[in-house]
Amino acid sequence: MGLGILLFFIGLALMGEAFFSGAETAFTSVNFLKLMHLIEKKNKRAILVHDLLKKPDRLLATTLVGTNLCVVVSSACATAVFAEFLPLYAALATTLVMTPLSFIFAQLLTKTVARYHANRLVLAVAGPVEFFSRVLLPLVAFFSFLASTIARLVSPTGLKKNPFLTKDEIKSLIKDISREGILEPQEKEAIDKIFDMTLTRAADIMIPLKDVMSFDIGEDAVSLKQKIRASSFTRFPVFSGKELKGMVNIFDIFYAQFRDWPSLVRPIVRVEQEESLDKVFSRLQPQKENMAAVYKGTELVGILAMEDLMEEITSRLTSAER
Repeated sequence: MGLGILLFFIGLALMGEAFFSGAETAFTSVNFLKLMHLIEKKNKRAILVHDLLKKPDRLLATTLVGTNLCVVVSSACATAVFAEFLPLYAALATTLVMTPLSFIFAQLLTKTVARYHANRLVLAVAGPVEFFSRVLLPLVAFFSFLASTIARLVSPTGLKKNPFLTKDEIKSLIKDISREGILEPQEKEAIDKIFDMTLTRAADIMIPLKDVMSFDIGEDAVSLKQKIRASSFTRFPVFSGKELKGMVNIFDIFYAQFRDWPSLVRPIVRVEQEESLDKVFSRLQPQKENMAAVYKGTELVGILAMEDLMEEITSRLTSAER
């Protein structure tokens, strides 16, 4: 093989190594929020990037297999070139020349550029990476399977997907975009106050049991009407003596014209007094429930209504706007 052809393949292999190395860095450095924004706009390249990121083992196997194949090709061609001029030191010369070339131009420089321009580069390289993942499918599939198997053996709890952003990371992100002037101070304060819901317990906003207006299972229509008129609530906890039976909606009672109203009693969500408001809200909202019984261990200590939760959230936002 001629010297010119060998040099051509060396250059081509170095460019291939730079491509795969840069692509790997671009994929791992992409801003996921901006990517999701492009996906919402139906950007086809962004959708392809997201599809590739959903299979990280296959993506990494593609870039690593491609990188190593290029390293092998460049080293083999360089050894052949040096064998013509330095037959006794061809291997040493290849190491001394190709290592810094590969490190500086195909790794360090490329990764640095890809790191700072990840959002643009990842859209450009997504198509070629998808193409090479198909061309190199046998090798990619083998190494992807091997890596996944070893990871499952090493990890005692198996492979678990980490959340896209943790609460602390979201707070840090909010601080960053606030410094850049994207968020107004009042907007940042409002968001911070919403996050502070995790620090507020159910016990902090519940109605203590002694102050709760409730129905007793044995009460008649006259007594119920008096309590309903004296209150602005539409739902009441129902007791049988000191035992909590559940809750009842006054509109159900009106519809039944107060006949056999105890049969209308529904179960009530039970929460612990130490539970944070965000957890209480997440338990009430999916079930479309508007009331929870607050317990301290096995002891009923109060009642918490969805209205109390919404009032707490509203007051936080209102105070932030001031």
